[in-house]
Amino acid sequence: TEMTLQGNNFGLNPTVTVAGAAAVVTSATHSMVQFLLPPGQGTNRPVMVTAGGQSGTPLNFSYQPPAVSS
Repeated sequence: TEMTLQGNNFGLNPTVTVAGAAAVVTSATHSMVQFLLPPGQGTNRPVMVTAGGQSGTPLNFSYQPPAVSS
């Protein structure tokens, strides 16, 4: 699942972690980062963006595992 964060000062090569797991960044600008959520699930998982050696304030995010309905 791809997720988009909007903000500022993301730099040119930000990294993203979700609950400490590295996410694959697919696109980034100074004001937007798109990334693929790493496998997992959970409630209030901290999402952290790091750019230029500085980490931003974590944003808590919740997501569910895939479910088969038929």
